[in-house]
Amino acid sequence: RLRVYGLTITRRGYESITGTYRARATASCGKVQSIWAGGIHEGVLGDVNISQDGFNAKLVNQAQADGKSFSVEIPGIVAESVLVFSDPANSEFHFHGQVTPGQITIQPNLKLLDAWPNWVKAPSRKDLSKCVVTLGRIQN
Repeated sequence: RLRVYGLTITRRGYESITGTYRARATASCGKVQSIWAGGIHEGVLGDVNISQDGFNAKLVNQAQADGKSFSVEIPGIVAESVLVFSDPANSEFHFHGQVTPGQITIQPNLKLLDAWPNWVKAPSRKDLSKCVVTLGRIQN
């Protein structure tokens, strides 16, 4: 199945999104229980460097916490003009990004609520639908 998906994506093509992006997130992203979106909203995670090999992408954020620097790496997939990846702390928390020239607009997939465990308070549908992370390409 994965091989078929790979062949399909290769035939359809993919955008080249390699580069450095300034990340901004709406206030709702701080309430959706995502380490990545919340970290961007709070300013803990900085600019995003994206590398790409075919349809495989890797997002890398630099972070500062307690006086220490570290990076957060997230694997993703680019197909046609869509970027898909999971939150680094919760693989069930998926994001979909729409790639346009110079910008990627990313939102959580609302279907994650369907599988949310009942023993943990889920984020609100309203906050999830208003959470938008915008990556604007930084010109080098």
